[in-house]
Amino acid sequence: MNKVIKVFLIIICTVSLVSCSRSYNPAKATKRGDIVDIHGKVTNEARLDIFINSVKDKKMDKIRITRYTIEGDPLYFDFTYDGQTIKYKYDNSNDKFGSSDVRSTVCKDFTKTEEAKMINYKLEGCSGKNADIGAGFGFSINKE
Repeated sequence: MNKVIKVFLIIICTVSLVSCSRSYNPAKATKRGDIVDIHGKVTNEARLDIFINSVKDKKMDKIRITRYTIEGDPLYFDFTYDGQTIKYKYDNSNDKFGSSDVRSTVCKDFTKTEEAKMINYKLEGCSGKNADIGAGFGFSINKE
C-alpha cells in the first residue's frame, strides 16, 4: 500500500512541475518588454503608443504582444517596423489546445482609436500573402 501511495505522489508532483514550468511565463514576458495580456489585464501598454509614434516618425521599431490563453499558453503577435512597412507575424505554435499556426503579412499602418471605455489598436493597409490575418488583427484595452 505504501508503494502505491509513493508512486501516486511522484506522479502528482511530476504533473505539477511540468504544468507550472511554462517556458515563457507572464513575468518573463513583461520583463522582456512585451505587452502582456492575461485575460484583459494588460501590462506594458505604453509601449503600444511608442510604437505608433515610431511609425509616424518613420523610425525602426519592434514590439511583441503576448496574450495568454485560459490554459496559460502564450500567443505571440510580433510587429517589426523597418521605416516603411510593418511586418506582422502571428504565432500560436505554443498553444497546446489550438492548431499550430504561424503566419505573417505586411501592413502600412498601426492605428489607435479611443472610445468612452476602450482603446482599440489595429493594423491597416495589409497586403500580400496572409493579408487577412493583418486585417483581422485587433487589440483592445479597457480604460477602467
